[in-house]
Amino acid sequence: ACRGYSRVLDMATGEVRTWLDLVPGGTVHHVAADDSYVYAAGGGKFLAFDPQAEKTELELDLSVSAMVVAPSGEVVGTGGGQVFVFSPAKMEVTHRAANPLGDFTHLCTASDGKLYGINPSRIGRIVPGSWQIEQVAAEGGKFLAPDQQGRLYFGRGSRVLRLRLGGPEE
Repeated sequence: ACRGYSRVLDMATGEVRTWLDLVPGGTVHHVAADDSYVYAAGGGKFLAFDPQAEKTELELDLSVSAMVVAPSGEVVGTGGGQVFVFSPAKMEVTHRAANPLGDFTHLCTASDGKLYGINPSRIGRIVPGSWQIEQVAAEGGKFLAPDQQGRLYFGRGSRVLRLRLGGPEE
């Protein structure tokens, strides 16, 4: 069950709901959502929270450094040197594998349907289904945002850089 919540402001009515203490220590470090659940991670925990029922449906001991909902509906994340795939339909982690590129600090889905992750030293691609991980750039940074033309934008210090998914771009 949800450890606590308070109501503050809803777009239609002006009311918002704030849920408190979903993860141990109260600090949510990562969040992703689909039409049914909000997935949150922090304090070494991963949880699936049903905002309609205001209830935590599942809580797992899982280190998470980044996560995203894949086009297939699975939640894909990295942490503890691994990549994991969580199936909301089965309510369980269905795949784990070592991440040869190291933990990503941000994950996103690009227009090609693949997942891309970044850490300080590289950018990688995760292929949905096979969950194969491959390096696409030997440089990294923070944050990662795709556009519809097949380019990734990422930050490094005071600069924003662009990488074309088909190859480097100036």
